Amino acid sequence: MAREMECSFGKTSIGKETISIPIKFKLSTFEGLNEAADLFNSRRFDATIVVDPCSDKDASGQETLVDTTEEVVVIAETASVGIRGDTVKTTMNIMLTGLNVEQMSHFAQRSGRITISNTQVIEPKKKSNDDDEDEDDDTPEADA
Repeated sequence: MAREMECSFGKTSIGKETISIPIKFKLSTFEGLNEAADLFNSRRFDATIVVDPCSDKDASGQETLVDTTEEVVVIAETASVGIRGDTVKTTMNIMLTGLNVEQMSHFAQRSGRITISNTQVIEPKKKSNDDDEDEDDDTPEADA
């Protein structure tokens, strides 16, 4: 079942293989704290994100002559969700493969909508610890 929500996108960060987009929602968007956690704690999902980069230039009540809405369909992952006051925050991490980076930059610092579907639970990524690798090594060390 798809879930469509209004949101605001934060500053876009572009890495070597992924793009990260912080997202904020009003707490009233959710039926409770558990719904927000169920949607965003260690999740992978299909997301359709929509923004109108020219909407901030429109006067109140102005009719649009040209539709400048941009829509992108991605597979995103979120690790956690934060709740402070009446705001719910998370960060979507999206693989860059096949994405138009310039178009993705249009989502930064804008209000829009996100539709989430096909949600899956993912295992939290474990940080590698080089010290643990040495403990598994059965090679005897030479004494000096």
